[in-house]
Amino acid sequence: MEHLPGGGAAAAATPFGLPMLLPALLDIVTARHAAAAAASAAARAAAGLPVAPPSPTRGRPLILTMVNSNQRQLLLNWMCNQRRLRTSDSVIIAALDDEMYHFAVTRGLPVYLEDTLYHSPAEEASAETAGASTRSLPLLLALRLRLINRLLAAGHDVLYSDPDVVWLSDLATLVPLTTAPFVDVALASDAPVGAAANAPASLSAAVVYARARPRSIAALAAAGGGPTPPTSASAAAAALHAALCGPSGERRSPDGHSCGSVPGGTSPGGAPNDATVRAAVLRGVVSAAAEPGVWARPAVAAAAVAAGGPPGVGVGVASLTAESTAGEVEAAGLGGDGEPPLLAVHVNTPGGGRADKLARLRAAGLSFVDEELELCSYAPRGRE
Repeated sequence: MEHLPGGGAAAAATPFGLPMLLPALLDIVTARHAAAAAASAAARAAAGLPVAPPSPTRGRPLILTMVNSNQRQLLLNWMCNQRRLRTSDSVIIAALDDEMYHFAVTRGLPVYLEDTLYHSPAEEASAETAGASTRSLPLLLALRLRLINRLLAAGHDVLYSDPDVVWLSDLATLVPLTTAPFVDVALASDAPVGAAANAPASLSAAVVYARARPRSIAALAAAGGGPTPPTSASAAAAALHAALCGPSGERRSPDGHSCGSVPGGTSPGGAPNDATVRAAVLRGVVSAAAEPGVWARPAVAAAAVAAGGPPGVGVGVASLTAESTAGEVEAAGLGGDGEPPLLAVHVNTPGGGRADKLARLRAAGLSFVDEELELCSYAPRGRE
């Protein structure tokens, strides 16, 4: 059993206010990023491996989530999983209410109190009590996109995931490595198995990877991150699809995996030279509601806390870093156009309540928390 990760030396060097503010937390995380990148490059050089030059499309993004006090048990499991995957140094948690902030900060989590995104007192009151009902979704989507855009505007790539998304591998390394350089925004899909992932109402902001580009910011603002949030869950889904795929879906690709064709002319960096956003579906992120059989897939068993050994970190991908070459990515089974490996599961199963989600994680062996003590626990206990 282990305590949740604390701030470490970088945190001690940063003035700590109550509450912690986003700029101070960003200072901590970006310092850790720089140190980790330097250490990784040095290790690869010492081993005689190629070191990729710095690139805006291959860097490690900030790992972001946003929670209120209704989601604290899901947050604990999400954070303990980040620690299991050794990605916790990149995490930023936005707490939407005082109770959530106090809960997280007293456990040493990288959290700050977010009270600057609201455009009215009614929005703030709603966000602090939002649960899993569909009535909450439009406002939570708007707040999420506003925060992502704030970080993008500051020059940071962002990988957001809801606290009910369980990562089976290190998405913060894999998504930048496997997402084409011209893609501005990549996100999950709730499409049923075999259906087009970029269909209307299928795109999901449960997981969003966005590169710090003006096109990304403009598209996410249009998708619901502007001053007026959508008025319903269906309106939120329609706004997201229209912003990324066109008002009538005219930018959807025939293969069902992306939106926005790549023009013939590109900038020297390989990015399209016009203002049209390029979006892709994160094909390794699966909705449990759309694919109920996902819990039986081998990748889930490989990541589970099972009797006989510690949890794994994903088959064939543990050695990849932000400096890995295209050949190494291909060798790990993550390249090409075939069926992608399972990298994460969105636990949006029917019922949808927090207790149902926690029970589903326990049954799959993907609960990484001693719920009584509220501490990370990786002790073998098997799948239920």
